[in-house]
Amino acid sequence: MKVQNDQITTTVIDILSSTVEFSIFLRILQRNQMIPHLNQLGNITLVAPINSAFTYAYPNHNEEQILQEFDFQDLSRYIIDQPINSKSIDGVIISHSKALRDDHERTISSPVLIRSFPEDGIFEINNLNVIETDLFADTQNSYVQGISKTFNNIVPLQETLDKIPDLSIFNKIIEGQDLQNKTVLAFNDSVMSLFTDYQLNYLFNKKYGGDDLKYILDSLILNGVFGGILNVTTYDNNGFKILFESESSGESLTMNSTIKSTSSNILSSNGIIHIFEDQEIIQEIQLNVLKTLVGLDCTSFVDELIFQDLSHLITDDSIEQTIFHTRDNNQNERIYTQSKGSNLYHFIKDLNLDNLYDINTTLFTTDFCSSKKLGSRDHCQRLKIEKFGNDSIILNNNILVESGPYIVGNTSIYLTDEELSTPGDLFNSIGQFFHCATSLKYLHEFELNKLPKNKNGYTYLLPCFNSYDNFGLTLNYLEQNPLLLEKVMKNFILEGLLYTDSNSDYFNWKNLNKDIVQLSNINFVDDKFNFNFNNLKLSLQKGGDIIFNQGVAQPLNHFFLPDSIEILNEDIIKSVESKLFMRYLSFFPYLKTLLNNHTVLLPSATSLSKSNFEYNSTLEQLLTIHLIPKESTSKLLNCADDITTLNNKINLTCTRPANHDAFLSIKDDKNNSNFVRILTKGCNNDQDLCVFEIDQPITFEDNHFHISLPGIAFAVGILLGSLSMVLVLICLMLVFLRKRKDSVRRESDEQFENERSSLISNSSNYNINSNGNINSDFDSGYSTMAVIDPINVKKTNK
Repeated sequence: MKVQNDQITTTVIDILSSTVEFSIFLRILQRNQMIPHLNQLGNITLVAPINSAFTYAYPNHNEEQILQEFDFQDLSRYIIDQPINSKSIDGVIISHSKALRDDHERTISSPVLIRSFPEDGIFEINNLNVIETDLFADTQNSYVQGISKTFNNIVPLQETLDKIPDLSIFNKIIEGQDLQNKTVLAFNDSVMSLFTDYQLNYLFNKKYGGDDLKYILDSLILNGVFGGILNVTTYDNNGFKILFESESSGESLTMNSTIKSTSSNILSSNGIIHIFEDQEIIQEIQLNVLKTLVGLDCTSFVDELIFQDLSHLITDDSIEQTIFHTRDNNQNERIYTQSKGSNLYHFIKDLNLDNLYDINTTLFTTDFCSSKKLGSRDHCQRLKIEKFGNDSIILNNNILVESGPYIVGNTSIYLTDEELSTPGDLFNSIGQFFHCATSLKYLHEFELNKLPKNKNGYTYLLPCFNSYDNFGLTLNYLEQNPLLLEKVMKNFILEGLLYTDSNSDYFNWKNLNKDIVQLSNINFVDDKFNFNFNNLKLSLQKGGDIIFNQGVAQPLNHFFLPDSIEILNEDIIKSVESKLFMRYLSFFPYLKTLLNNHTVLLPSATSLSKSNFEYNSTLEQLLTIHLIPKESTSKLLNCADDITTLNNKINLTCTRPANHDAFLSIKDDKNNSNFVRILTKGCNNDQDLCVFEIDQPITFEDNHFHISLPGIAFAVGILLGSLSMVLVLICLMLVFLRKRKDSVRRESDEQFENERSSLISNSSNYNINSNGNINSDFDSGYSTMAVIDPINVKKTNK
């Protein structure tokens, strides 16, 4: 455009030279050898800072130092590629500095913001006041505009964006993009409420989210610089048409007539930024299950499904399903660790559970249908879902649902706290939570925990909890007869799958003994699943199913024997050390015949051996106390009062201190301090006949056996006792008198014999030696009765 002016023909350098206020700027141009370059240009605007602008920008520099702060590229920003006359502009326009070539041989220029409102006396270039306006150089058809300050340092688009508050999410999305000579349509963080965290996470995933992120960015980063006063139609990089219209004389911008910027015309060295708060600025992306799983940090799961040709499950939005999975531990680690079946187990088949708290059932069929474990592809593995407390959901008794649902099409996705694996073997699935240790011990002993494949899977009716409380002695007998015990355990294992959500009312299966078992009269009462096992009524907790790899285990509160096995009281008694008790019963044959149709209180063998039952005249009476009629068995089991015994004169009572064993004693015996402890018991299936082992016999007062005698017998006893005592005294007197008489006679005889023996000894003790002398032992044979010593007599020779 040719600008008419009556002034003398001049150039922009002439204007600078003739105005002392531009002397520093002129010297800077000279130092960077730009004078020849400027003289060759036309139709430009030279923005010239006055001298005070430099001293303001560099207060500690002298003029020589100031000259060194500028280079050719810095100065090129002050050259606008069109002549700007403030009077010809009313509003905001975006112009450009003179183009230069960058290090990559690209032509670049910086946008320049020009704001002019003549009526208000406003004229600004890059937000700096112009104080020397419209100095025209007619030779070049150019203008010099004097400004009060130097341009602020300008940075590239990315750095400019980083400095703007509330653009953190947008800056993360745009990071690394080519922003040279671009218009950026930015949105602040509040707009990102359109996206969930997992959607953003998906977009930031370079492997799977890259295409959708590019789709969004291609609508937000436009080629060229658009701003100020304009009314222009352009196209984004996706090929969509965009209409830009200015508002408020170019201060703001509308896009497609509906989306208005909240902040516009933010310049950088290589582009311009407009900020929006309208969600419509973002192109909508179509999320499917795959993308959602990636956003939920389940990338490894997605990798495996694709690798295993199962991608249709996460790309076909028409499939109705529910998915459970945990977040990846390490997004950078790509190791395929799950089998195809294991991954299929995460999908609930043909059911979209968008609210787990509204479910009425707890067992759901998964996509894992394998013949390797359940025996047939018609039997798909189940997943157990149950409420825990008011706000928790548990899978298979130990996996916690942490969040969800994330709904995509007909699919609901839930995140779990740990990996949902296919059910393990029986032992691992049951764990320690159901108190089934006794049953598991027997199953392990007979190798019944892992079974061969069949066509129908297996159901374990597993006695747990307190099932064995009334069968301790029964188990003792069975353990001594392992073939019977094995048969008992096999009776609990059925060749079929019995779930507590079954709609059938009858099953006819075999147990592992190959016996036919009829499950009938199946019904639900409240939370109980009731049925008949042949003729035995059983009850399961609805939803109490324990899923394992070969079927399902159902914890029972009941232990029972097969119909083919009958264990009598006598069998149980003989299995413990009870020979002495049986010996006592043998004294009374009629009592022994009652053994198998009465409940027996069996004293321990040690206590019996110390009691000397067999020497007591009330043995029969005592034994009858230990036999309980069938009708009173339940009172014993429930530790009740007034327990009838076979002795119709004596009843028992049972007491159980808090958290202690049960104790039995004789009822209504105030002096009785004999309490016996129930140690263990063993019952039949109906639990109406049992053997209770007790720590000692139930006896009369103070554990002593007293003989009850009638009054006449008592009197006769006293009389006989008195007579016996008199006779004993007479005998003693006769014996004493006889002994005294014999003693006197013996003393008289002894005196006579002594005197006589002395005389005899004189004649009998002479000896003639070889000399004809006579030696006498008279001294030694002298009577002890003599008073004087004996006379020594010798024979003289004539």
